[in-house]
Amino acid sequence: MRHHFFNSGPKDHVFVNFVDHGAPGILAFPQEELYAKDLEKALMQMAHSRKFGRLVFYVEACESGSMFDKILPEDLEIFAVTAANPSESSYACYYDDERRAYLGDVFSVVWMEDSDEEILTIETLQQQFELVRERTNTSHVQEYGELDMGPMHVSEFLGSRPSEPKSARFYTEKSSPGMDAVPSQHVPVAVLERKIEATDDPKEKRNLEHQLHIMLKLRQHMENVTDDILLVATGKNRRRVQELKTNKYNLKLEDFDCYKKLVKSYSENCFKLSDNPYGYRQLHKLASVCGHDKVNEDSVLKAIIKVCSTHPYMRNIV
Repeated sequence: MRHHFFNSGPKDHVFVNFVDHGAPGILAFPQEELYAKDLEKALMQMAHSRKFGRLVFYVEACESGSMFDKILPEDLEIFAVTAANPSESSYACYYDDERRAYLGDVFSVVWMEDSDEEILTIETLQQQFELVRERTNTSHVQEYGELDMGPMHVSEFLGSRPSEPKSARFYTEKSSPGMDAVPSQHVPVAVLERKIEATDDPKEKRNLEHQLHIMLKLRQHMENVTDDILLVATGKNRRRVQELKTNKYNLKLEDFDCYKKLVKSYSENCFKLSDNPYGYRQLHKLASVCGHDKVNEDSVLKAIIKVCSTHPYMRNIV
């Protein structure tokens, strides 16, 4: 991914908000992935080139904490807040019956609603973080980087209003974003389930039920193929495969060369990730390989070719 720096300078305060799919050490764009190591490199280059004075980075994505945890330096004048810790999902919310879609994500909805409610020239970054962490009851909101920026006012990054805000909260304690929240990877399934529940047309119901059946079948197929890759790579050592599947590994900077190779091969030979977002939910198994001293990347690369060449079907999985 090429770096496109902001047209900004050393006196500017920059705010970045990212919302999309994520995986261990990855933020997903429509046609490619941004790895934590490359993001860290870009941020360091921006800091050294004096492209900002201070930078605030909010990230809404699954496993978003893995983009910064033990990776982002604490001396770059960057304050990062993530919707989730390094090993959990973020959550969608606010299902709209008319549009048949989830309109937001819990973390993003909470910080945006808070920004609508509060006087941003008074509220600090740390105060907003604490409030958002408390109200986001579906995942563990995290903060990283230059925590000494906490006393700065939110208005220094989001701007301020000409007058005090009226209460803009869209929910009550009985109807909070968490009430209908679902893990981000479950959204396509949940939408189909809601459509099935809402329709009275028998033909439409059968069609939707068939779509749901196929979707769940394809997802199971993806999980099975990924597990088979680990099984072949470990010489059918089922105990080791179970370790790789269950022990979610926090990637270190030195792991990313291995991780990139495995993800690239997996996407090219098995399931193209940009077409199959559920594939991001399988990548923690590949991340675990790069942190395991008894499983080498070459054996996994060979296993990917071997296993996926025998499964040329069922590639489009939502």
